[in-house]
Amino acid sequence: MPKYYQVETPIGVYSEAGSIEFYPKAKRLVFALPPWFNSKGEKCRGKTVGLPIESFKDQYQQVIDLLDKVIAELRSIGGGADG
Repeated sequence: MPKYYQVETPIGVYSEAGSIEFYPKAKRLVFALPPWFNSKGEKCRGKTVGLPIESFKDQYQQVIDLLDKVIAELRSIGGGADG
């Protein structure tokens, strides 16, 4: 059976510091370090962790509160809602 990342295109944000991706159908939130190059010069994905958001169903309000704080911080460093 194929993995979720093989069959679904994520919604993602990418920077030189890494990436954040969301796979809506799989309900997975994925964080990755920046890509790196192996000894053959091939680009490899950085270390990655994928979290099934449903595993936080018993703490959903705490997750929402945490994400609200992250959003507020991003707005403060990014210059507002438009970044």
